[in-house]
Amino acid sequence: MNPTSLEQGPFANFSLRDAAKRHFRSWNTALRVAGFDLIKIRMEMHRKRRQYPDKAAVVAAIESRRNKGLPLNRGSLKGKFENNALDRAAELYFGSWDKALRAAGIEPASVRLRK
Repeated sequence: MNPTSLEQGPFANFSLRDAAKRHFRSWNTALRVAGFDLIKIRMEMHRKRRQYPDKAAVVAAIESRRNKGLPLNRGSLKGKFENNALDRAAELYFGSWDKALRAAGIEPASVRLRK
């Protein structure tokens, strides 16, 4: 967890980050006071980054989700840390979730949820 992660995605809450930094003088101090184990968090983040070291790993993960019958729309990736890592890796290597889906042979429109 870092202050930048709060600026993106479902955790976009600038006031929380700003308040934490104002009261505790740093984001890390705020997390420690809240009871988070920063070393464990960093180790988990590092492990997840290595989970998708290249484009092929991202494509394989998308294909695995498809084979398991899991949803492939981008909204289904939000919430769980493992899924967020896949979403971030797709953005990093392909530029967007849609481009990563296409690389896996999936048309993005076919997995979008309709309102």
